[in-house]
Amino acid sequence: MHIFPFCKKTKNFQVLPDPKKRILKVFIVIKTQPLKIFS
Repeated sequence: MHIFPFCKKTKNFQVLPDPKKRILKVFIVIKTQPLKIFS
């Protein structure tokens, strides 16, 4: 499943000290891999 690895990535982002960076990285992942996440 594609959602499971994405959740893993999101957990890793939450470890980052800067929440803006986390949001930016999540946004980049969503923008670059929309089909992988939502299909």
